[in-house]
Amino acid sequence: MSGPQPFASPEFFATPLWNYGTATYLTDPPGQLTIGDGSVDLHYRLDFDHGGDPTRLAEGMVNVACFHRVADSTGAIWEARTSFCCDLFVHRLLDLDSLHYPMWAHNDPGRTNAIASRPLLVGLRLMEDDRFYRRFWVDDALLEIQFKYQGLTIDIGYEDDYRVAVRVSGFFGSWCHAPMEDECYIPPWQGGSIRPPQSEYDGQENALVEFPADEVPGGWLENLSPIVYSLAVSEFLFRNDATWEREYPARAPFPRPVSFRRVEGETGTPQENVTFRPA
Repeated sequence: MSGPQPFASPEFFATPLWNYGTATYLTDPPGQLTIGDGSVDLHYRLDFDHGGDPTRLAEGMVNVACFHRVADSTGAIWEARTSFCCDLFVHRLLDLDSLHYPMWAHNDPGRTNAIASRPLLVGLRLMEDDRFYRRFWVDDALLEIQFKYQGLTIDIGYEDDYRVAVRVSGFFGSWCHAPMEDECYIPPWQGGSIRPPQSEYDGQENALVEFPADEVPGGWLENLSPIVYSLAVSEFLFRNDATWEREYPARAPFPRPVSFRRVEGETGTPQENVTFRPA
């Protein structure tokens, strides 16, 4: 795997949340932090979780850490740290909850610029190797990718208050150009079927017009361009299911509990529905 040097921004990014009911967390110093009904201003940032061994970072043997900060009713800042597996950023590439479909990075300057101008995490490396095939559509191409020795690089940037932009680089696989709209073509949402472009008969039986070499509408086992997509921040906030299987990052069968610690020397805007009660 190759890519940019790993970088984690020290900046915290804001996201407004709406809490239903109450949620209570243990704290350090001992006590309870309760978040009640209503709007809550949360700040978060991402980092590499190498499990105490920085040499793992160069080898791509890491989880992802997320730091969450919230101000209580007195303005005191509380921080929680969680950790999750980095394959989340690949598996959410296809997300039926999202209204923003994935595209080739060179066709999507908006999300590409978001990663360049406000990066959260750059150079996150991942090996996907379960040997299964996935078939999916990106922009104007149907892809078939076998998750075998797929050495990927993931870059994440701030898109807006609710989403991050994610770029996945390094896929290799087969593809076929398949535009959704074309002359005399009925798109799927009007009852048509998904199909790749076809050669046309030139009037002779069983004789097809060949595509010129530079216009072949597909390829087999080729290096693919980077793909960008949008991910809701709610997908990774407070996700705490990563662990270590010897020196390898792994997903824990039981999510780890989340607790907050007080951040000394910093204050924020007080929030009446966030209260601390000492033990």
